[in-house]
Amino acid sequence: MKIIVLTFALIVVGYMANAQEVELLEANSSGIYIGTLNERYGLYDKTKKAILEPTFDFIEDGGGGYFIVVLEKKYGLYDEKGKEILKPVYENVSIEDNRKPLVRVKDKGVDHFFIHKKMSGPLYSVTTGNVFYNVSQTEVSVAEYLAYLMTITESIPAAYKDSKALPDTSHMAYNNRLVFRQLLRKMSEEEENDQKKYWGWYKVKYNFFGKILLPKSLLNDKKLVGYLDLPITGVSFVQANDFLTWYNGYISEYTSYGYMYKLRLPTPDEWSEFANSGLRAVDKSDFILDSLNDKKCMLYNTIPDKSVCSNYQEKEKRFGDNISIVLGYNPDMNGLYNVFGNVAEMTSEKGVAKGGSFRHFANHSRTNVRQAYNGPQEWLGFRWVVEFIPQ
Repeated sequence: MKIIVLTFALIVVGYMANAQEVELLEANSSGIYIGTLNERYGLYDKTKKAILEPTFDFIEDGGGGYFIVVLEKKYGLYDEKGKEILKPVYENVSIEDNRKPLVRVKDKGVDHFFIHKKMSGPLYSVTTGNVFYNVSQTEVSVAEYLAYLMTITESIPAAYKDSKALPDTSHMAYNNRLVFRQLLRKMSEEEENDQKKYWGWYKVKYNFFGKILLPKSLLNDKKLVGYLDLPITGVSFVQANDFLTWYNGYISEYTSYGYMYKLRLPTPDEWSEFANSGLRAVDKSDFILDSLNDKKCMLYNTIPDKSVCSNYQEKEKRFGDNISIVLGYNPDMNGLYNVFGNVAEMTSEKGVAKGGSFRHFANHSRTNVRQAYNGPQEWLGFRWVVEFIPQ
């Protein structure tokens, strides 16, 4: 009996030694405490209930409801609810501005920045599989490209046709071509001299563009106005990059939040990364979203499988065997539209596009497949990614 009692006593003493009291060190403005237990750091409420279990070497209050954690000399980021924002795998993490917050992360010797909150304002973009850049929710539209063309020509219609930015209408999707040829037909000298009579303003729906000057004959044609929401095609790799350079400068005027934008084409690997991250779990093993649902309705715009679904019939009635609007079909799991199909999307590698198009079969949309091109194509457009850089 004595041996049993002694053994039990040793167990109790050992348990009490391991069950040390949580020590609350400091609280943030919301009353969330950094605390320690057994020399490990965690997050707690005022009753000492763990919000983030004490598994870290150190935790620092980053402000704005965010905490920087350290584990085995690697840095990460959590919010005050204990949600992981950045895994503790980076060389350093610091919050530049905790109102957004704008976060600086050092990875393999390179500084990256990201904003951990949904963006509003001039950029219609979302965070996807990589926190260091956001992705435009849509392909660049005809209206957006016309806004660019109008701006660089100072809204002088006669200058549109001489601009180096003018797309190649001979290598443009049919419905795009209708818009641009209508535009070019109305550029007679008579109409130039009386813009008020022949020209009107159209409000661009996406991103942060203003109004664009278009022929009233185009604006009075509801079908052609609908085509302004199609993705731009017939542009070259150089023209796409010129657009993004211009857009960088254009939106810099509205950058008053302590950071600037850097718009660019995605690398091929980045494109695959955000495309794959938007797939449902069941689709990721094959790197492709099935092109038809259970009702044989097309889920994205590729060469049709003789679908008799009403959504395809409606699409054919509106656009024919052609591209669809940039907000067509359902978005992926990240909120991106037409990542697969519609138009293939340029990458930062000249001559390499990804995603397939209305002129490709669905299996060309796999995230590990590339489309080669040489110059403007009727099936080729682009989508941008954006990084955030402190001013």
